[in-house]
Amino acid sequence: MKSNTYYNNVYKLISEDFNSGQAHEVIREWRSHNIYVLDIASKLLERIVKNLDLKNCYTGQRLKRLVSIKQKLVKSEGMRLTKMQDIVGVRLVVNDLKELAKVVKLLQDGKILGRNISIVKEFNYIKKPKEDGYRSYHIAFEITNKHRGIEYRRLFELQVRTKSQHAWSTVVETIGTYMGVNFKGGDGEKDWKSFFKESSYIFSWFEKFESGRKYLTIDDAEEVIRGSIRLKEIMLELKITELLVLLNNMTSDISYKLNETSKNDYAIIFIDYIKKESIVRTYPKAASKTVNDLYIRLEEELNYTDQIQVLFVEITNLTNLRKAFPNFYIDVSEFIIILKRYFNRLNDYASNLS
Repeated sequence: MKSNTYYNNVYKLISEDFNSGQAHEVIREWRSHNIYVLDIASKLLERIVKNLDLKNCYTGQRLKRLVSIKQKLVKSEGMRLTKMQDIVGVRLVVNDLKELAKVVKLLQDGKILGRNISIVKEFNYIKKPKEDGYRSYHIAFEITNKHRGIEYRRLFELQVRTKSQHAWSTVVETIGTYMGVNFKGGDGEKDWKSFFKESSYIFSWFEKFESGRKYLTIDDAEEVIRGSIRLKEIMLELKITELLVLLNNMTSDISYKLNETSKNDYAIIFIDYIKKESIVRTYPKAASKTVNDLYIRLEEELNYTDQIQVLFVEITNLTNLRKAFPNFYIDVSEFIIILKRYFNRLNDYASNLS
């Protein structure tokens, strides 16, 4: 095992040449040392769901893509490879803010974590959303293991979201992929950023009302109605309704080809948004090295852009995978359903106020 300094110096190679072959090798080597973390994170998710008896929730785990790692090393000041907490990313999507609060409290209590897992940092993007409107609760964990007397530390990040927050995030990523714009990274035109921010604002207000955290006053209703008017104007100008319908129709056109799967397999997913094709291949955990080698080869051979992606994930079943990562499947149906529901309620409020 090489030193952390060896891996952390990769940012210099990326800064000089974003497509440095040497940098790719270093990043992939470090990423391969984190594969076992997928299993540990998956078991933690299972314990959370069982302990709180969560119903109709979504879970998912994935390894961060090479291009995403490189972008983060370049854009995040002071970022180093061994300090990147989301090389392994896990996701838990719950029904509402009440369930989300229970999950956070359970994890903060620490008893469910086990002896070798600890929380190192928390990011409350619900209390303080990101500039683009992103809302979620992130928790970074550290895993400590010993091998032949040497202590190893690995990080992973858990995103806890409500279904409303998840639907919004999915639309940002899906539209970004479809248009070839990295909205998550801050790119994109002002009108599109306004659409994402205004829709997040509307979603946020209704989540608070529906969870009983805030009672709707006349002032609240008027403010939200004004926000919805701005949102509808932006949607009309950008023809967003038509785009959402187009994307939703594309979902049914994607073909899924998969071999037989069993619980807790690894999967390689190849997604071509241009050809509207998604191929899933699953493998037993005993074949982790083979799967990682295949993942590396595909990344090299495909020379993909954001519109052609290959992903390494751990799954409990394919249905759960699709719900946890709907952006991989161009699935914006949940966002459309929620947006329609909120607009209908706003129309009712407006009628009562008039």
